[in-house]
Amino acid sequence: MNPSETLAPPRTEVRIGALNAEEIAAISKRVKEPEFLARRRAAAWAHCEKTPFPPRTEELWRRTDISSLKWDGILAAREPHVPVAEADELPASLRVEIGPREERSALLVQLDSSTVLIERDPELEKLGVIVMPVLEAARAHPALVERYLGRTVRPDESRFTALAAALESGGAFVYVPDHVKVPRPIQLLFSRQTPDLGTFPHVVLALAPGADAAIIEEYVSHGEPGQGVNVGATEVTLAQGAKLHLATFQRWAGNVHHFGTERVRVGRDARFHWTYTALGGKLTKADLEMHLDGEGSEVKFSGCYFGNGTQHFDFHTFQNHNVGHTVSDLLFKGALRDRARMVYQGLIKVHKDAQRSDAY
Repeated sequence: MNPSETLAPPRTEVRIGALNAEEIAAISKRVKEPEFLARRRAAAWAHCEKTPFPPRTEELWRRTDISSLKWDGILAAREPHVPVAEADELPASLRVEIGPREERSALLVQLDSSTVLIERDPELEKLGVIVMPVLEAARAHPALVERYLGRTVRPDESRFTALAAALESGGAFVYVPDHVKVPRPIQLLFSRQTPDLGTFPHVVLALAPGADAAIIEEYVSHGEPGQGVNVGATEVTLAQGAKLHLATFQRWAGNVHHFGTERVRVGRDARFHWTYTALGGKLTKADLEMHLDGEGSEVKFSGCYFGNGTQHFDFHTFQNHNVGHTVSDLLFKGALRDRARMVYQGLIKVHKDAQRSDAY
């Protein structure tokens, strides 16, 4: 991959406190992103400027305090790392996170603000499966990206979704065509090593009717100095009869504040199994939503966490049955020691016309 295809800041170091509309436009110009992405970035920044961070008076924020996080000093991006040709060229700390090549169908690795490696089995390309950073996908498949990007998680929902879209860098776009079964898991690995850096990956997973895949989404770091921030969004769309097993692992180092909005829309007769594990980070605030939009759809969520020291976890889950004859099953367990804290709020909503829905 050409380094110019990854996010490079307008100056060597731009901190969030120094950003303005001109700096945001300069990012779009520098990375030569398509016009629809530039418009999205500009609109997201405009929303960000007029939208404050959520106050403690909001119900979902009453027990999580982020006032000590010095946002203005966080780097909005860093210069791209030099891409590598194969996994053996990655830093040792990342190589240990990656299994043997024969155990996966594709691998995408992002380090700090840039994608440094993409591996795809040749058979995937023959099947029409797309695994790319969002920017690369927008150039190669603009209609597909416009169809799915920002449709499930909108930039104008909150300060965090706006910030994620305005400073979006790297990320992943995965598309599986009609009735294609991906033979082995697709691995998406996001890591960081630069002190006081903000990372803003956006993950879009879209399965067409009858498609079948397993995807590993992993966030990991090993303790760079300073404070770190990750503000991300994950959008999952399953069309009729699609099947997806998504395994999300969050193992940031103890200096990272993680803010994630992860939302799934499940179509008729589709099956979604989400395995969610949170072990790392200084503070984790995650909104995890599952929307059952088609009759016969099923969702299973299996979550776990373990905290120690002064870690703080705050999870909000939402099982939303928009139509009847749907099933959602959620189990979230964990353990804490030392002074670690965990906040959990879960909501199940069954719409009045969604008869014969089962939710656990």
